[in-house]
Amino acid sequence: MRSSIRMRFLSGILMAVMLHIIPAGLGAQQTPRLNVILISLDQLRADQVHCLGSPRLTTPNLDRLADRGVRFSHFYSVAPWTAPSYSTLMTSLYPSMHGVTLMWRPTDPLIAASVPMLAEIFKAQGYRTVAFVNNGVAGKDLTGRGFEEYD
Repeated sequence: MRSSIRMRFLSGILMAVMLHIIPAGLGAQQTPRLNVILISLDQLRADQVHCLGSPRLTTPNLDRLADRGVRFSHFYSVAPWTAPSYSTLMTSLYPSMHGVTLMWRPTDPLIAASVPMLAEIFKAQGYRTVAFVNNGVAGKDLTGRGFEEYD
C-alpha cells in the first residue's frame, strides 16, 4: 500500500499542473538562469512511464523532457490526499505546519500569508511565474499565491 501511494505521488498529484518559471528581465551583467518546469500528475503510475522504467513507449513527450532536464526518481507523499500533498510541495512544510490536513474545500482555512509559497520565492528572485492547472482541489485559492498568471 505504501509503495502504491509513493508511486502515485511520484508522478504527481490529482492534476496536470505545469509550473513554468521563466527568467524575467535579464541584464547584460547577469548570468542566464535555467527555466524550471514542474509537472505533476495524479493517478499516473510510475511503472507506466517509459523514462521511469516501463518497457512500453507510452509517454514520449515526458521522456524527451526528462532526457533534457532533471528527473527525480524517488518522491514521497506526506498525505494520501491532493490538497495536503500539494500544499506541502508548494511550501516545503508538513501538513501539520501549513494547516491543510484533509480534503480541502473552499470554505476551509487557507495557508497563512506568512508561509512562503514556491512561486513567491521564484518571483522574488526575478523569475516569471505561470501555472496551468486542471484541478480545483489544489487550485488558485489554495496554492496559487505568487503566480503572475494562473490559468
